[in-house]
Amino acid sequence: MVNHCPHCGRQALSPARKLLLGPSGSIACRACGGRVGVAFGKAWLALSPGLLVAASGLPIAHASIRHLPMILTLDALALVAMFAAYAWWVPLQCR
Repeated sequence: MVNHCPHCGRQALSPARKLLLGPSGSIACRACGGRVGVAFGKAWLALSPGLLVAASGLPIAHASIRHLPMILTLDALALVAMFAAYAWWVPLQCR
């Protein structure tokens, strides 16, 4: 399981707490106290949809306000994909 501690194998943290844990951070496992963090490469890959849509949306929104609903829809879809990938695809690792 993705949120299980690599030290003890038990639930290390909640999915909501994992979403707040960045690629360079670490936290103590709530079961054994061992330090865990997210896998750096997979974390950045999971974050990339939101970053790409946000970066590409600004020039489009600046060019024409009529594209704003489309941009907001893409942003929402990218955020959902980003959070889902981060919560269920990015594994924890020892720190």
